[in-house]
Amino acid sequence: LNGLPEPRFLIDGLLVKNSLAVLFGDPGAATTFFALDVAIRVATGSPWFGHEVSPAPVVYVCAEGVSGITRRIRANEYRSSVSAERLWLVDSAVQIRETTEVRKFIDALNDKGVRPGLIVFDTLARCAVGVDENSAKDVGEVMDGLDGLRREFEATVLVVHHSKKAEGRTIRGSSALLGAVDTALALATNQDQERILTVEKQKDY
Repeated sequence: LNGLPEPRFLIDGLLVKNSLAVLFGDPGAATTFFALDVAIRVATGSPWFGHEVSPAPVVYVCAEGVSGITRRIRANEYRSSVSAERLWLVDSAVQIRETTEVRKFIDALNDKGVRPGLIVFDTLARCAVGVDENSAKDVGEVMDGLDGLRREFEATVLVVHHSKKAEGRTIRGSSALLGAVDTALALATNQDQERILTVEKQKDY
């Protein structure tokens, strides 16, 4: 085991470099706002709620709500006084289970000279059309596609997903998803309409 690298954080205490992660929550829990904020912080290297951030290029696959994504980015920039440079937006879904689509995605990034340290898929459902979320086999194939991207770029791959209806901290679909990721983050809204983030899984810490 001598010589094996120790896990390193992309965002201290939250996201590990070169790993798979999932962010999930109820519809309306602001998972997209959260994922965008994380993406901008990594792209700019600016601290995230006091946590140290390791700067890296970011690719954000916006598979739904494309029309409003630019306004959300601008609102984030205005609020946080940082500029979303080194953040590449992809305005259509990438079907992760389809090896040919994943290969095209990789080739497109390589052609542009983009070597992301963070890749975000928002949402998993839109990037895995036709997949039975309750099937361990189907989910396993999706996770294989995500892991291929992780290995290709040695990047953190974060997918945005949903929780079970009205359960907040229970991820929707097969447990194979939760089993395959290194980090699982649950975002919920409490009775005071405050957003609460919980680290449900952190494999190596």
